[in-house]
Amino acid sequence: MNKELRGILESDLLERYLLGEVSEQEKAKVLELRRTSPEIREALDKQEATLEQIALEQQMTTPPGLRDKVLRQDYPVEPQVPSSRLSYTWLAYAASLLLVAGGVWIWQQQRINELEAQATAYTEQIAQMEADCQKTNLQFAFINAPDTQPAVLTGTDYAPNSMVIVYWNPTEKACLLRVANLPDIPADKTYQLWADIDGEMKSLGTFNHQSAQEELLPMAYLDHAESLNVTVEPAGGNDHATVSTLSAAVAI
Repeated sequence: MNKELRGILESDLLERYLLGEVSEQEKAKVLELRRTSPEIREALDKQEATLEQIALEQQMTTPPGLRDKVLRQDYPVEPQVPSSRLSYTWLAYAASLLLVAGGVWIWQQQRINELEAQATAYTEQIAQMEADCQKTNLQFAFINAPDTQPAVLTGTDYAPNSMVIVYWNPTEKACLLRVANLPDIPADKTYQLWADIDGEMKSLGTFNHQSAQEELLPMAYLDHAESLNVTVEPAGGNDHATVSTLSAAVAI
């Protein structure tokens, strides 16, 4: 069977022909195909028989010679099927198609939304990874700069096992802090870094010792520091160092 015949059989052309709802050009085409194509002739026979069966089910009498007249197509066919039944069938069919199409559309929209959300999440993850990589590269370059001095703050009698590393760079006037070990402290306390300048403790900022174990933390820088010191202070920091809680220190 060629592609044209398959397309006709899959369309509603033959049904409309039997219902008398075709143009003269379509009618002539169907008559020619019926004459030359056994497949088309068989399909017409089956559909015409179906129409007759519907009429019988509705207890309607098929006009004498209906089959011969349909086959000869002497007049436009008007199958004796109640219009209400036919309308109901087409409405139900149309409603089913709309329901299926609506379901497919909703599924497609949900899938598109999911894919867009995934793409957004992946984009954000890549951007974050790129930012982290850039940050790591800058910190690595800072640590390895010729003017960067690693200052290792060691423990005191208050916290003998403490160790903090501060990367101190007078040229760039910057420093990074990394905790190797500091004791845990209460939630209402914080660690604070100080620079001893001419005998006076100047604050370089507070830090979370657990976060500083995972990454390098930038701290403030002050010129002419003679030593670096870490103390335990109230949450939020203090304006003067609590010397009694001195946890780590080093002269620089």
